[in-house]
Amino acid sequence: MGAYYWIWDALAVVRPRVVVVETQELWGASESRTRPYDPRHVSPEIPAMGASLAAFVHLATRRGYRLVGCMQLGFNAFFVREGAVSGGLDALFGAHAYDPQGCFGHVDAAWAGVLRERRRAAAKYSWVDPANASWAASAFVLAANAPAPRKLVLCFPIPHGQEAASAESRGADGGERVRVRAQRPA
Repeated sequence: MGAYYWIWDALAVVRPRVVVVETQELWGASESRTRPYDPRHVSPEIPAMGASLAAFVHLATRRGYRLVGCMQLGFNAFFVREGAVSGGLDALFGAHAYDPQGCFGHVDAAWAGVLRERRRAAAKYSWVDPANASWAASAFVLAANAPAPRKLVLCFPIPHGQEAASAESRGADGGERVRVRAQRPA
């Protein structure tokens, strides 16, 4: 968990119906925070990782998705593409927006203490609010022009009957090309 926000933000080759992301729950339901994009980022500890639920909700809304829930322990959030809900996903998830506070129903006094300690530890790292439009635009240019990570794993559907699929995309600014190839597991 470190670059999920930036991967989803830059991903233009597929538009899945459902997106699952791991969130950094120490920011709670309303604070929008993510680590700045850095292709060399390696998280030295849990408080140095990822993006908050509010940051993902902001990104999801901008991309045409909505939060439909979280796993029972809160750190995996599920988003559904708005165009897909009429295809039966509303029957599964409901037609109304999910209250992000519901993703924190598992936080008891003991876990709240752990999150407070992690938040103190997170203070030594840089965090940004991706909802700040001027910052987000410059971050995307940085992301598009940054060197490729050593290894990146993305999941996207391979058409039925094919052994592999590939896709190509350019950043919104027409910058560097991104090529993705997926091979069916043996």
